[in-house]
Amino acid sequence: MKQEMRENLDSILSKSEYQVYYEDNRSLIERLWDWFMDWLIKFLSLFDIELAPSSHTANLIVLILVIIAALLLVLLVTLFIRRMIRRHALKSKGIFLADEADWTYQQHLEEAQLNRDKSLFDIATRHTFLAFLLFLQEHNLVEIKRWKTNWEYANELSSTNPSFVPRYHEAANFFEKVTYGDETVNEEQFHLYYENMNHWMNDLESTRKAGEEK
Repeated sequence: MKQEMRENLDSILSKSEYQVYYEDNRSLIERLWDWFMDWLIKFLSLFDIELAPSSHTANLIVLILVIIAALLLVLLVTLFIRRMIRRHALKSKGIFLADEADWTYQQHLEEAQLNRDKSLFDIATRHTFLAFLLFLQEHNLVEIKRWKTNWEYANELSSTNPSFVPRYHEAANFFEKVTYGDETVNEEQFHLYYENMNHWMNDLESTRKAGEEK
């Protein structure tokens, strides 16, 4: 009788619903670990590397991979934070530094050309944009203030010359990417930017002269 009861109990416990219960009785960390180990073993098998799930070698490889992933994550977060701090520091200084707002737009264009000849295209881009801003001020489209941002200049421009706002946004976005966003600029990109700025300034000058002649 006892033997029969034991056999019945073993039969019940061997059913799938009980097996699932025992499998799911593992903690979340244990299930994740087993899943990762299974994935790792299958992945390594593609390179004819055979590992047993419970082997010390497999555990060591997993540990090394976790450490590398953690170090990469820390590095990426550190670089991101440093970039954001640098960007905020540069923006807090304003668009114009020192006495740059007192220069003429022609002086900034000359400075842009000097830096272009030295292959310092990021600095050349910056001076080209400053020349553009000062040119807009010369035509009474904006008023330069050290504390102003590109958003505020664009807002001014929307009142004085709304049709020119899209061009200003295009110029300002490229300037900010290069100056604050650490985006590299090559000679071809700078040349296109410089030519666009000159073309837009010539358009404004032509429009102003045409208005004066009427």
